[in-house]
Amino acid sequence: MQRSWRAPWKKTWSAVEAFQAFQVMRQAGALLVSVLLAQSALTPSEIGIYEQWMFVQYALSFFWVSGLVQGFLTHYHRVDPEKRASFAFSAYGTLWGATGVLVALLLLFRNPILTALTGHAGNPLFWLFWVYLVLNLPTFLQEHFLLLQEKPRAILAYGVLSFGGAAIAVAGPVWAGYGLPYSFGALICLQAIKHAWLWAELNQSASPKWLPAETREWVLASWPLILYALLGGLIPTINGWLVNWQYHGDPEMFAVYRYGARELPLATALSEALSAAMIPLAVRNLPEALMEIKRRSLRMMHWIFPLAVVLLSASNWWYPWVFSPEFREGIPVVNAFFLIVISRMVFPRALLLAVQANRVLLCTSLLELALLVLFGLLWAPTWGIQGIAWATVAAYFFEKAIQVIWLYWRQGISPGQFIPLGWWMFYSALLGAAYLFSLS
Repeated sequence: MQRSWRAPWKKTWSAVEAFQAFQVMRQAGALLVSVLLAQSALTPSEIGIYEQWMFVQYALSFFWVSGLVQGFLTHYHRVDPEKRASFAFSAYGTLWGATGVLVALLLLFRNPILTALTGHAGNPLFWLFWVYLVLNLPTFLQEHFLLLQEKPRAILAYGVLSFGGAAIAVAGPVWAGYGLPYSFGALICLQAIKHAWLWAELNQSASPKWLPAETREWVLASWPLILYALLGGLIPTINGWLVNWQYHGDPEMFAVYRYGARELPLATALSEALSAAMIPLAVRNLPEALMEIKRRSLRMMHWIFPLAVVLLSASNWWYPWVFSPEFREGIPVVNAFFLIVISRMVFPRALLLAVQANRVLLCTSLLELALLVLFGLLWAPTWGIQGIAWATVAAYFFEKAIQVIWLYWRQGISPGQFIPLGWWMFYSALLGAAYLFSLS
């Protein structure tokens, strides 16, 4: 009997796998843009202008966009099947409405908002950024709608367009010698293309009808998700504020920190994907979920930790080569951020959700933010951007530690039931030793 064979590149993707690949492309695209800008003729101050605008967009929109689109995923199948097509259009219109409110507030309170986020109000390229913001935010519905429609090829193609196109749009004009204004112009054109695609997808399977009752239910159901996203996403926002506060809005130091404040590539996406995938299993069968989390996390540790040790040990070589020698000051930051891998490889969140400990998640998130601000304000004046990085690592550690302790104290779930403690402690010590060696 002849054995069938399929080339790896001809693998049949599921919609879920394609969506995971889309998230990996998002990270890879952001990293590629950073590398291309760092290797361009732009000065660190000019790169800092671009990074500050991307930071402003994130700070103003990450929480409500994330909460609404996640709520859209969970609420879509609760809508009457005959109304789902129109509900997608209602979601699209709602995102446009929320974006309109945001950009109107940005116009009315431009100076205080920009001063609070960047340390100064005289930011160049404001109007180009404003148009880009208007067009960009509603397009976050696209990949989630394609996921619900189970169109893996379309998801992958949209990822290539979104993140490959963004890299070309940002770096192309800069490398051609035209500067950042043309980069933002190219980004605006890219968002227009993405809107055309989204409109075509909606028009193909949906009807332009407003559903007020279903939309109201969706928005109300999304509020808890918006709050969780707000708390979880405030860390980079607070970090950016701490850098701007410590260095009085200096765009060069902001760029240096932003380029260094990067966790191990793929580690964040893979760990969050594992945590999310274990939630349904933990709800159905908690003992089985404990064993599965332990098994899968150990498999991930065996290659994530060694990769982190190698990259941390060699950062003095590869970091200036990738981001140019002008960003060498960011090496202590990236080295400290590699330590976050230790907490990323612990997965209590799925278990907390399974036992309906939502309040514990909320309280630990609030404590994490409070510790970040406290440690950052204490350590930044003495150790600068390295102190801010240490504050981030410590806040992550405290959050996971409290969650693990609560599970043992209130639910009787010992750490060894879902953490391969021997290997985790060994790898953590190895990574910690590599970090201490980098300080010498």
